[in-house]
Amino acid sequence: MPCILYGTLIGTVLPHFGECVTVVSMTFRCSSMWWSTIGWPQTLHNSKRPARVRQYVQWGTFARFMGLTSVDLPWSPLHAPVRAPVGEVHWREETERHLMHIALVAMSGVRAYNPELTALGLSLPGFVERGKTIASLPSLGLLTLAALTDDRHEVSYLEVDDIADLEPLPECDLVALSTYSAQIKDAYALARRFRAAGVPTVIGGLHVTARPKEALEHCDAVVVGEGETVWQRVVSDAEAGVLGGEYRADGSFDMANAPIPRYDLLDPDRYNRLTVQTQRGCPWRCEFCASSVLLSPRYKLKPPQKVGAEIRAMKEIWPQPFVELADDNTFVAKKRSHELAEVIGHEGVHWFTETDISMAEDPHLLSLLQQAGCREVLIGLESVNADALDGLETKRNWKYDQLSRYRDAVLTIQGHGIA
Repeated sequence: MPCILYGTLIGTVLPHFGECVTVVSMTFRCSSMWWSTIGWPQTLHNSKRPARVRQYVQWGTFARFMGLTSVDLPWSPLHAPVRAPVGEVHWREETERHLMHIALVAMSGVRAYNPELTALGLSLPGFVERGKTIASLPSLGLLTLAALTDDRHEVSYLEVDDIADLEPLPECDLVALSTYSAQIKDAYALARRFRAAGVPTVIGGLHVTARPKEALEHCDAVVVGEGETVWQRVVSDAEAGVLGGEYRADGSFDMANAPIPRYDLLDPDRYNRLTVQTQRGCPWRCEFCASSVLLSPRYKLKPPQKVGAEIRAMKEIWPQPFVELADDNTFVAKKRSHELAEVIGHEGVHWFTETDISMAEDPHLLSLLQQAGCREVLIGLESVNADALDGLETKRNWKYDQLSRYRDAVLTIQGHGIA
């Protein structure tokens, strides 16, 4: 009974003292039996939890110990309201607070350094400058994960050109890095720095999907495959202090459920274009291409109307953006390509994408693209050598059969005002 009385009194007074609840809860006297009943040692002493998570767990545990029947903390791990049993007193955080600060770090910039070439005086300035232009775009994957992150957590987006310039490290409770093979050594070095600072670290991307065991030598966790289906589990495990190992996607993600990327996290002045993904993978199986093998076990299409919604979100930060469709073969599905061109055309933007030479065989599509603001297409011809093309595709030999039509196809596309 004394415990319940004290609990009611403190439950009524504590809202006026904000975070003093942690101090009071630590100094409250009771028997060892009561400690073991509420499981305090397990929640309080998990040092792998982010500091703010530990604090809120202490708060919630103390509320239960005080005899409160329910909880009203939307950011609490208890996921229920904290209410004092007398006087309908609510425990609420009056100011915006977040459980974790999650830093999403994109390894950007161009890595063209070779010690032997440098010693010979070859610095490749033209390549580096061209590379800077090509690489001037944000990580669409990380912006998508930001959109999938619970509002209880704070998210920031950061691009790293040179890890030597990242000093000091940004303060955060979880860091997620996205990288390709060209930047993997820098990504591993940066992950080790965060780990040494006590920050749980996860890496995703094509390289670590192919070599997860290698990546785990440098970070706490690796996302293998598509990140959408495992990201919330990554965040939940980091919050609980148990992040680690491989988080493997099962390939079940439906592009119709893709969230609108967090373009609002970007400074548009940094970029010469922004990206929208309209599909994932490719139905063909070219022996040199990893997209359809690593990104997704099957070819997936995003509904065109959802693509339009993403472009409108992009226009909120950049009224007239130059858009790149981050696809491997945008017009491979011909009927759907017509609808996609019409939807993008309604947005009044200029854009470009990647596809194959077969688009030249569809005059209606070419007319739609010309009207829809398509300014350029990147087409992989692979080779003008018949022997090099023979057997390039593992499903069929279509590219080999197109060799004699290359010139006419290019002229047809250019004839519709598309570079």
